[in-house]
Order: sequence, then C-alpha cells, then structure tokens
Amino acid sequence: MDRQLFQDTVQIFWNTGATVLEVKTHDEYGDHTRRLRLFMSTTQTLCYKDNGRRRYGYPINGMGNGYEIVSVRNVTPKVKTGDEITRYIENVRKFQKAFMDKAHVNVWNEITLNYAKLDIADLEKYLRENAKENPSHYDCYELYREYAKTHDLQHLIYENRFKTVTIKSFNPSKRAYKTGYGHYAYQAAVDNIQRHLDNRENFEYDWRAGYDVHVSGKQCEDGQYRAWMALEFKDCGNGHYYLLINSNTAVFTEDD
Repeated sequence: MDRQLFQDTVQIFWNTGATVLEVKTHDEYGDHTRRLRLFMSTTQTLCYKDNGRRRYGYPINGMGNGYEIVSVRNVTPKVKTGDEITRYIENVRKFQKAFMDKAHVNVWNEITLNYAKLDIADLEKYLRENAKENPSHYDCYELYREYAKTHDLQHLIYENRFKTVTIKSFNPSKRAYKTGYGHYAYQAAVDNIQRHLDNRENFEYDWRAGYDVHVSGKQCEDGQYRAWMALEFKDCGNGHYYLLINSNTAVFTEDD
C-alpha cells in the first residue's frame, strides 16, 4: 500500500467515525502490528497516537517513511447498546450480586439485607414509568434514591458504576517496593484478614504499592461490623475508597 493510498484510506475511516486503527507494517526487521488512536490537531491536521502514548501524536502523512505499510483496518470499539435504564439496572444487579453472593457473612450486613429486599424488576418498572425521555445516569440515580426511600431501603449504593479491586492486586512484591515494612504489612493482611472477618476483630494494615494502601475493619458503635479499603495518592490523603466485602475483594464507593 503506497503512502497516498494509506492516507486516503485513513481519511475515509476518520470521516465515517473511526477513532482506532490497526496498521500492519514491514521493515528490515520483520512484520509489525500497531494500534493507532486518531485525533484532529489544533491545526486541523489528522494525527495519531500509538497505543499506550498519552501526550504526543504525529501527523498521519508521516507514516510509511522508511518502512512499508501492508494494511490498515478499523478496530474502533463499538458503542454500548441499550438504553441508559437498562445499563443502570445491570449495574444495580452487579452490586446486589456482590453483596448477596460474595460478601462475608459478618461484614456490611445492613447493605446485604437491603439488597436482599430490593426487587430489581420492580425498580426497573419504576424507572421506566417515571423517567423522562432519554434519561441520563444521574436521572436514574435520582429516581433510584426516591424508590429506595419509599421502600425503606436505606443502605444501598446509588450513584456509582460498579467497580471492584482486590487486595492481592496491590502486592508490593510485584512493584518497586519489594522490601521493607510494606511487604510485611501486605503479607500480614493477606494471611490474617479472613480470620479477622470470621471473628469480627478490629484490624488495620498500611503499605505502599503504587498507591498508599489502607485496609481496616472494626466493630462499630451501632453493632455493625464494617471493613474498608482506601487507595490514596502518595502522601496526599486523597484517593479512591472502597467497601471491603471479603478477605480480598472491595467494592468502589467514592473518590475524594
């Protein structure tokens, strides 16, 4: 494929909505496959960024200089299908499944009990009957809160999209922190949290692995046993906050 044909093909892809292309090239070292993200520069020049590159891009017309372009194809991810209510309800199902099927029997009982009481089919009916045309995620959130209030469901997660992390994905041994106190704190957490949850014990562990990781649990004054996981930016005190639901898994609750 000559360079002009390549540029014309990429322009056609861009004009029809493509944003990600797979380009196969060949040089003296062999065959290569590159994934390019297209964008229009401030000078209205069609440009690309290689996969994994965030800040800088290059004009499309510079490709093919010193190597052969074999082929190009559109690999732009498909847009999500379905209406916002359908997506929102699927999100609620994930929260319900996490707390009812995966949560330790001792932790976050008030949330688990409320998800057990939640009739998702009835919630979806309520959203469809009361939502405006083409509702947003926030519109669904507002209606969900109203529904929960009228059905005496006080402990649910309304606003967030479902996301989880695991303690074991923040193993300092797999990062730049292979020695020191952090490694021992992580290992102690992995070895002991199951026992802490089984016995409703207070616990607290801290280490650094990309984030400042803080995992804790305690018997609260209202009699409920709760546990948390925080991923805070280094020496900052702000970050991402999760509810720990078992010895390894935590469910996202808020950013700060």
